[in-house]
This record gives sequence, structure tokens and C-alpha cells, in this order.
Amino acid sequence: MKMSSKKNKNNKKVLSAVKKGIGERLRQIRKEKGLTQRDTGEMLGINFQHVSKYERAEFIPTFENLIKLIDLFSLNINWLLTGNGPAYLESEKSYPVAEDQPAGYVVKDADEMISEIVSALAKDESLKIKIYRFVKNYLEMKEAAEDLKHLDTR
Repeated sequence: MKMSSKKNKNNKKVLSAVKKGIGERLRQIRKEKGLTQRDTGEMLGINFQHVSKYERAEFIPTFENLIKLIDLFSLNINWLLTGNGPAYLESEKSYPVAEDQPAGYVVKDADEMISEIVSALAKDESLKIKIYRFVKNYLEMKEAAEDLKHLDTR
């Protein structure tokens, strides 16, 4: 029991530090761009209060909103998640684009993207595992939602 409790406390500390870091970096970028929380919320398609909660480290942006932030501001995902590396991408070619896809930030394969994110992160193994699980769960939920659309019997 003691080990589990200690592990939970460490996990909470790591998650808290991640949320705080993402919030601080999001605030920094937003202010650099001269945007309000409302502006940023509109760009992401969310209420400005969610942006405020991200910045105050109350919760982490969804995977979808992380991707939108990266795309909107040409951010380096490693920097946004960990604070490591440059804040901005050098060019749009930083993400691999499948030949049969339109230009932009289209990743060839979700598993390849997950692999790149995990390998790019800092040495914190527990954080890597949490992000991997988060992304996998997101992709599974998205797939399940698509399956449910096809079950409409009306």
C-alpha cells in the first residue's frame, strides 16, 4: 500500500507540473501573438473559460486542442508539452506528409505520430506512458464515434 500511495503522489506531482508547464507556455504564446483568452478560445472552437483553465493548470487541453494549437501557431509539440527545444517549428515540413494527402500537418500514420511524440519527450518514462495511453485512447474513442454514426436506425 505504501508504494502505491507514494507512486500516486509522484504521478500527481508529475501531472501537476505538466499542466502548469503547458499552461505557462500557452499563456506565453497567446500574449506574444497579442491574443486574448477569448480570441484563442474562438480559434480553438472552445469557450474562453477553457483557455483560462488551461493557463491556470486546472486541466490539460484535449489532444484535439493540442493539435489545433500546434497547427495554429506552428508550435513544436515537444516544447509545448515539455518546454524542451525551440517553441516554433522551422517550417511546415517538420511533419511528414503522406503523398496522397493534402498539404499541411497531415501525419502519415497515427502510430508513427505516437512513436515520434513519445521518442521526442524528455526522459520521464511515466510521462511518456501517460501521453501514449492518452493518444491511443483518443484514437480509439474517435474510431468508436465513427462506428456509432453508422448505427443510426432512424
